[in-house]
Amino acid sequence: MPAKIYTYSKIPFTVVALFSIAFLLYILIRAVIDKEEGATLILIGASVLSLAIISDILHSYSMHYIGYIIPFGFFVFILFQSYMLLMRFTKALKTVETLTENLEQQVEQRTAELTKTNKDLKEAIENVKTLKGLLPICASCKKIRDDKGCWHQLEEYISKRSDVDFSHGLCPECVDKLYAEFLHDK
Repeated sequence: MPAKIYTYSKIPFTVVALFSIAFLLYILIRAVIDKEEGATLILIGASVLSLAIISDILHSYSMHYIGYIIPFGFFVFILFQSYMLLMRFTKALKTVETLTENLEQQVEQRTAELTKTNKDLKEAIENVKTLKGLLPICASCKKIRDDKGCWHQLEEYISKRSDVDFSHGLCPECVDKLYAEFLHDK
């Protein structure tokens, strides 16, 4: 019974194998024409494997007596596949190394920028003087009492404890109040 199955399925198998080989080679040739990465290596390996399959089919029909060389065809096909994968992994590794180097440079640059910004902020914080809490102030003369109990002019007290300088002038109400006799005489 197994001999009959082989005899009846030999021709359909041969036809399917030959069409499959032709289709595979057509696809790979298109990939080479489109300049797909690694397509040439796959085409060479697949061509050797295809020739080995065709040789074994011819040997099964007793058309030549080289012998079965499919193991050699598979070996060459796997060898070319391995070489193509090696090339892809090498390219990927180079890309990763380049990206890592660029990332490290960007991190160093950003760290330097942040360090400078932190330094500038610390300097700004040191330069900012603020008055906090309650200020005891005289209701009459407006002098301010410090922590030691000494009384100081408002301008002097604030100037020592902040970056504020005072210039003096008079508001219109105070001008009227203080110099009313001079203004109304005219």
